[in-house]
Amino acid sequence: MKRIALFVATFAIAFGARASFSAVAPSGQTLYFDYVSQNDHTVEVAMHTYYEWNGALVIPDSVENDGVWYTVVGIGAQAFLSLQNHCGPTAITIPNTVRYIGERAFQSVTPLQSVVIGSGVDSIAHNAFGMCYNLEQVTLLNPEPAAFEGGSMNWDFAYTFYSSGVVFNIPCGSLEAYCAAWSQTADFREPVAFELAYGAENQYMGSVLQQVEYTCQSDSAVLLAVPASGYHFVEWTDGVVVNPRTVHITCDTAFTARFYTDTLMLTVVPNDVRYGGVSGGGGYLYAEPATVSATAYSGYRFDHWSDGATYNPYTFAVMESMELVAIFVEDGGTNGIEEVAESMTVAYDGGLVVHCLADEPVTVFDAVGRRVAAWHGSNEKPLSLPAGVYVVRVGDAVCKVVAR
Repeated sequence: MKRIALFVATFAIAFGARASFSAVAPSGQTLYFDYVSQNDHTVEVAMHTYYEWNGALVIPDSVENDGVWYTVVGIGAQAFLSLQNHCGPTAITIPNTVRYIGERAFQSVTPLQSVVIGSGVDSIAHNAFGMCYNLEQVTLLNPEPAAFEGGSMNWDFAYTFYSSGVVFNIPCGSLEAYCAAWSQTADFREPVAFELAYGAENQYMGSVLQQVEYTCQSDSAVLLAVPASGYHFVEWTDGVVVNPRTVHITCDTAFTARFYTDTLMLTVVPNDVRYGGVSGGGGYLYAEPATVSATAYSGYRFDHWSDGATYNPYTFAVMESMELVAIFVEDGGTNGIEEVAESMTVAYDGGLVVHCLADEPVTVFDAVGRRVAAWHGSNEKPLSLPAGVYVVRVGDAVCKVVAR
C-alpha cells in the first residue's frame, strides 16, 4: 500500500497534480497555490501543467480563497518547471513575505532576464535558477545572504544560479557578507540611490574624473575637471567655477565641465638689437600656426633661430608659451680686442677676457641664446670657450666674440 501511495505522489509531481486553488497575480497571470499551513494561513506557489504566459511576473504577497486571505511564504519545488524551454516570464518579482525558493523552481525558464528576490528569502534550494541562460540581473533585498540547501555555498552557487555574466545587486553594506557566504567571484554590486553622470562638454579638450567616489554609503562625490594639453578649465555648465568641486547627489543628476583653448605667448627677440629686427610675436591659440621673420641690419646677416631652424620667414604651430631668439652674426667677424664702451674692453685670445668697472654685470651667451657664464667686473682668469660665436653683454653694452 505504501508503494502505491509513493507511486501516486511521484506521478503527481512529475505530471503536475492539481494545486489547492488558483489566484490572479498583480501582473495579471493566473498562479496556483498549495497550502503550507491552513492554520497559519500560509501558502506557496505550486507547480502546474498549464503555466503558459510571458512578460513580467509579480508574485503576490497574499492571496484570497473562499473569503480567507493567505500569506505567500514560498515558491514550491519545480513550481515553474513546465515553462522550461518554452514561453515564460522575462522578469520576476518575489515579494518580501516569501521565505524560501524550492529546488528547480525556475530551472530552464530560458526567457528569464531579471529577478527581484524579496528581503524575507533566507533559503534557496539547489538549481533554483539553473540553466536560465538569459538571466542578466538578480536584485537581492535581504542584507543577510540566503542559505543554499545542502550548505555547499560556492559550489552550489554555480548550480543554483546560471551565474556567468549575471550582475547581483545587493543591499548597501552587505558586500563582504555575500562574498563570504556565496561566491568570491560573482559580480556583486551595491547600487547607489541616484545616478551620477559627468563628463566634458568637448571630450577632445578634457575629461572629468571622481577624486572621491559616490557610493551607496554617501551622498556626495568630488569631481575633478582635467584639461587636455593646450586647453584649460573654464567652468561647469551650471556656472560653478570651483575645480575640483564637491557635489551632493539627491536625485539623478549630471555635471559637465567646459574647457577652452589656451592663449599662448610667443616672444620673438634678436640676440642683439643692433644686429637686426624681428616680427611675429604675440598671443596664439594652442596649435595655431605662427609666422616669424628676422631682418638683418647692414653689416650683419641672419644665421638661425634659437630652436635650430634656419627658415626665414619661419612658420610653425605654437604648442606652448615660448621665447624664440633670432641669431644674427656679422659678415666675417673678428678676433682680438673690441671696445665695448668707454673704459670697457672684451678680448678673446685663447680665452675670454673682460675689462670693466667692478660692479658691471657680465653675461656670455652662445649662438642660440643660451647663457654660458655670468659674473660682475673684470675677470682675473681668461674664460676658455669652445669654438663658435658668442655674445657678451657688459652692463647695457653688447658685443660679439668669435672663439676659434
